[in-house]
Amino acid sequence: MGAPMTTLTTVTVRTFWDSRGSNNDFDLDLAAFVLTSGRVANDSDFVFFNNPVSTNGAVKHSGGADGVTEETLTINLDHLPPETTAIAVLATVYNGNGAFGDLCDAVLAIDDEALGPIAFYEIAERHGAARALVYALIVRDGDRWILDAMSSVEPDLQSVARRFGVNV
Repeated sequence: MGAPMTTLTTVTVRTFWDSRGSNNDFDLDLAAFVLTSGRVANDSDFVFFNNPVSTNGAVKHSGGADGVTEETLTINLDHLPPETTAIAVLATVYNGNGAFGDLCDAVLAIDDEALGPIAFYEIAERHGAARALVYALIVRDGDRWILDAMSSVEPDLQSVARRFGVNV
């Protein structure tokens, strides 16, 4: 008998940066798209600061208000419906004229409740000129969930939202 397959359970995704060295006109935002065959089932499955909870409550956004330099997504994978095939995790620069390089020490970290730290990514250092980044897909693989840290640079939030079926 083989070893049991490792699966993600409750994932926490955080972005944080040092505001002391950053241009105060820029903000790092975090968003998630709850996907069924590559698209959201409805606009409520686009989770971000203006829609902080997914349709069924399994994905939650917090932070990002009143100058807070940290945002968090909490994803309870056991509470997602069986038709959910993936969660796309997106980081963007709030001011459309800015780029990740305008933020000081901007990073993205992913932890799992059962597995501990699983990813730490220095966004500004690796993608300084970019404004949007689909950092990861959390993908259903049979009975387990796995992380695909893909790091795909995108033009902006609106382009990504449209691609995943959000009405913008």
